[in-house]
Amino acid sequence: MAGNLVPQATFMIAKRITPAKTMRSARNRIRFLKAILALIAAVLASSFAARPAAAQESALDKGPAPPYTEPAPPPAPAEPTYDPLRADKSVEIGTFYMKRGNYDAAIERFQDATRFQPKLARPYSLLGEAYERKGDVDNALAAYRKYLEVYRTAPDREKAPDRSSQIVRARSAGSTRAWDDAAAPRNTCG
Repeated sequence: MAGNLVPQATFMIAKRITPAKTMRSARNRIRFLKAILALIAAVLASSFAARPAAAQESALDKGPAPPYTEPAPPPAPAEPTYDPLRADKSVEIGTFYMKRGNYDAAIERFQDATRFQPKLARPYSLLGEAYERKGDVDNALAAYRKYLEVYRTAPDREKAPDRSSQIVRARSAGSTRAWDDAAAPRNTCG
């Protein structure tokens, strides 16, 4: 067996040695990063150093406060512009609320319509009807008067005195049910 020896390969673990050139570039990178960090630290230190001096200022050093002056009044609200599309939409939505029995919402919508198109008579008529159904006789009469003022040739102009007298009679009777009875002959919601 001694003669059958096969030379075995011996492996040497070779340690890789970095050349001097790469070691120098690594040192330069480290120096560059240290310089950047030092610069950042200096900037942060200078910004924090300036703050305590400003924080230590006293109100007495600044002198007396300026005298009180009244703030300027808020600007007057702009007048609504003439907008027939919004007026028609407000009338449509107010009519929907009226059919549902939500008279307060209907009144708001009809008032919006009168602001957007003041020469349109229909919102005043519907506004009077909504006030009437709600039980607010004075505002209902005022709305009907405004309706007749805007629409001088209204087809139901002859019925207006009868309607006003029905409302006044219902008010004097003290019945809240009379509002619906007085509103029954007129159906402008549909």
